[in-house]
Amino acid sequence: MATTFTGEWGDLQAWPIIGIHSVVMDDGRVLTFGTDETGMQGGQFIYDIYDPVTGTHETLNNTTGTDIFCSAAMIIPGTDYVLIAGGDNRPNGGTNRGVSDVNILNMKTGELSPAPEGEMVNARWYPTMVSLDDGRMLMLGGSDENGRHQATPEVYTPDEGWTELSGATDPNLGRSSHYPRAFLDTDGNIVYFAIGKGGNGKIEVMSMNPDANGGTGSVTEIGVLPFNAGWDNPAVQFAPGKILIQDTGTGLWVMDISGDDASFEHVGNLVGERNWSNMTTLPDGTVLINGGSARGNTEAAAEHTAVIWNPEDNTLTTLVDEDSSRLYHSTAVLLNDGTILSAGGGAAGMAEIDYLDAQIYKPGYLFDENGALSERPEILKAPDEVHAGNAYAVQVDDASDVARVTLVKNGASTHAFNMGTGFVEADFGTVGGSNTLVVYAPSTAEGLSSGSWMMFIWDADGVPSIAANINVMPSNIPLVEDPANLLVNGSFEITDPVDGQTSLASMDGWTSSNGLFEVHGDKNIDANATHGQTALGLDGSSGTVSQDVPTVRGQTYDLSFTYDTENMAPGNFWNIGLKVMWNGEVVDIIKPNGTDAMIYEFKVVGTGGQDTLSLEATEGTNALLGGLVDNVVLKSDGTDPIDLPDPVDPVDPADPDPTDPDPTDPVDPAPTDPDPTDPDPTDPDTGNENLVYDDAGQTQYLLDGEGVKSFVVDGTSKDYGWGPTEDGAGVVIWDKDGFDILYDFKDIQFNDRTVELINEDGLYQDIKEVSQFLTGTTDNDRFQIDANMNEYGFGPTEDGAGTVVWQGDTFDILYGFEEILFNDGSVPINGTDGVTNDIASVTQYLTGTDGVDTFAIDGTSTDYGWGPTEDGEGVVVWGNDGHDILYDYEQIAFNDQTVSLDAVV
Repeated sequence: MATTFTGEWGDLQAWPIIGIHSVVMDDGRVLTFGTDETGMQGGQFIYDIYDPVTGTHETLNNTTGTDIFCSAAMIIPGTDYVLIAGGDNRPNGGTNRGVSDVNILNMKTGELSPAPEGEMVNARWYPTMVSLDDGRMLMLGGSDENGRHQATPEVYTPDEGWTELSGATDPNLGRSSHYPRAFLDTDGNIVYFAIGKGGNGKIEVMSMNPDANGGTGSVTEIGVLPFNAGWDNPAVQFAPGKILIQDTGTGLWVMDISGDDASFEHVGNLVGERNWSNMTTLPDGTVLINGGSARGNTEAAAEHTAVIWNPEDNTLTTLVDEDSSRLYHSTAVLLNDGTILSAGGGAAGMAEIDYLDAQIYKPGYLFDENGALSERPEILKAPDEVHAGNAYAVQVDDASDVARVTLVKNGASTHAFNMGTGFVEADFGTVGGSNTLVVYAPSTAEGLSSGSWMMFIWDADGVPSIAANINVMPSNIPLVEDPANLLVNGSFEITDPVDGQTSLASMDGWTSSNGLFEVHGDKNIDANATHGQTALGLDGSSGTVSQDVPTVRGQTYDLSFTYDTENMAPGNFWNIGLKVMWNGEVVDIIKPNGTDAMIYEFKVVGTGGQDTLSLEATEGTNALLGGLVDNVVLKSDGTDPIDLPDPVDPVDPADPDPTDPDPTDPVDPAPTDPDPTDPDPTDPDTGNENLVYDDAGQTQYLLDGEGVKSFVVDGTSKDYGWGPTEDGAGVVIWDKDGFDILYDFKDIQFNDRTVELINEDGLYQDIKEVSQFLTGTTDNDRFQIDANMNEYGFGPTEDGAGTVVWQGDTFDILYGFEEILFNDGSVPINGTDGVTNDIASVTQYLTGTDGVDTFAIDGTSTDYGWGPTEDGEGVVVWGNDGHDILYDYEQIAFNDQTVSLDAVV
């Protein structure tokens, strides 16, 4: 068969049955069922399991007594089972009528048996199934034993059974409920639409919350299809919250369900109608459309030429033809080698041919420029089970060549609908110079729902690996610590975690030198925990966090953990690092060069007693933004213990008096205090216990100012900055040489003035000629500058999420701030994304963000001129006092009008 750069179809191969239903199991094999071996309609006889690796079939007898033809089937997340619910009442004389039977396929043994929890509440034929993120399975639509359409959904809970969701009854679905198109939204709700109009003459898009109304569910209209849809038109989810739909004509539409309401975009037209075609989401995020007929289910109008739709530019690429027509009762699913299995069709009164065959398509991404199969990257080892929102080590053949990591959810295809499939991109990093990737599993809100997924890595040439089979565990199954981990609570988990930062006085398994633990919830400042829901923050104010662990003398242990920085911009000016110590000896000092979490691995040797692992921020690490440590694991490397020398005599030979209770301090316990009887050794001169003096060059962490103490600094206020600590409960004061942390202090006394700290929450002081990178902590964060407004410029950061304020060569970066305070006025910066103010008589060279950027000038447009820059890509605006250069700006706002720059560039 001829090979093209758009791929090739393999040889047509015989199939034991007509593949009316195709489900990709969690090991990559494919379950198909729906007819007997002659292609006669009915799933009560046999079913088949196909192994794509060996090309072999295992055809098994259905002993349940249920005709599973036209049921719904999908993997139950977190289990080894496929749930098959509903089917045909043919054995009981009710052909094309529903049954309430529920059966379960054991994917390990291949055995099909009735579900131990019993039957559904309602009989269903042609129903749709959706797996929920907590492992429950929702059924909606279909028709009952009397042929009546079902308007009320129900939910299956493993080990418990079925519950009808009476609060989610949808009368309009009850008029057109055969295989409704249903999708799990990123907020955990089910969004669906019927395959025909209801009693109101519309096809509504509905959002169902199965947990509302005390568990009886609710349903809300969030949109109306702007086109007609039928039961023979395919739909598939190709990105989080994005659905590709074919209308009853040739139109292709994208439905976006990521917001509160459904929105639609017409993205293209097929050459002709493709009734009963199939859509398959591919591992590069494109969608394969194959099969179908331009007239009903007729062979004469069958379309054999497949196409691929690309969501990046909405292009349709024509492919080579497959051999057989794929019409009513055909299926298509993605296999974990990146190919597509296209099977079946027929076994119906309106079918002209029964197709007991299948064909495999190899997409163009598997071929090189000469049409030969490319050498593929390899995944050598990956975890079998993951939890959404965590990080995992994946071993590959060449980490330096990995350009992309994608995941596609296993398909469950029938009747022109691929239930449950999805696509997500995963961020990743590398571990040093090794061939280990750190793959950051997206969160459920980012589209990684529970269930079975295929994880692909892509090389720089756009060639994918064979996928690793990954089971994303249900959200109600807790993350399990490594059973071999000798450390207690290596993931720093706490009871009732919250998003954001929390300070605790204790943590299971760990001790802190300053009595506090800074715990970061999953979504705090864009730094997700890599294992579980929380991570430990270590910044300049955190002290040393340690844990004692019993070891075997001479045994070598593997120590590993993840470490990343807190939302730091590239080229940040904070000195962030982590010191790792074993029994007080430094194992390593880590200096991250980026913001991604990395896995760090070391070897340590046990002493046979209680060894101590300690973690602390390196000297000079900023007190507000430091690093996050998570998933600390210590376990034996499996080697035999090594011989160690005998322990050293604990008596300190350097101490001439071993009876001295503190041999390391044989002198006056307070040598800096000339009067040891002074009740306040920190204040030898005045004896005022409410004055605490700054110790220049030393970081002081002062917990209890009792609301009356003053912090005395020998310096002027303009040389210092101050603001709330990250937890909002204290104050950090800093200059270019260091910082101090104060809790419950009344004020700071400088040489030139006293700053009251009461009611100063959220107020940060500028330090002249020092660049600061600040993240606000309250809803009223203000940055105070001792200057007039016209001396400074300010505008959005390059990512559009923060504000940069500058004067000359010095600048400050602010995230989460609401206001800049000048001597002559204030500037609100909440909601002014994309607005940059002109500085009179100063030439500014500015580049905008990806959003709508505005250059604001305090003057009338008649006093200024503007036009394209010499390269034609920017805008120069000038007045009597000078000019400014703008790139990627959309408008200039004068006092009298706003001028669009679209026509200028």
